[in-house]
Amino acid sequence: MMPLVVIALIGCAMSVYMLYLERALEQNYDYKAACDLSDYVSCSKVAKSPYSKIFGMQSGLISLVVYGIIAMCAFKERIELVMYLSGAMVVASVYLAYLIFFKIKAACPLCISMYVVNILLFILSYRYTH
Repeated sequence: MMPLVVIALIGCAMSVYMLYLERALEQNYDYKAACDLSDYVSCSKVAKSPYSKIFGMQSGLISLVVYGIIAMCAFKERIELVMYLSGAMVVASVYLAYLIFFKIKAACPLCISMYVVNILLFILSYRYTH
């Protein structure tokens, strides 16, 4: 199940950068992220939005915790749990994609990459369990 562990750790790394970005913007509202390519393609625009916090918590922190749990479950070969958690993440990704594209009117390369990680985790864990 090493591919699942590696993909989950990639998700962790992206979450750490998202958390760094969110904290950097708290310190300096004009901070420009490495993934700010234009006014539309902008991680900072998404991170500055009111939608960037979930239940008052930074989305980077929440995703870091969930990807960490997924990595541990995959390492311990609890693949069915990985499938359920990543399935929930895919559902959340659909909602978050709606928010960034239609409410915030932006495209966040980091967010989209995390959505891809979620889909990969779900597909691979589903294939391993069936």
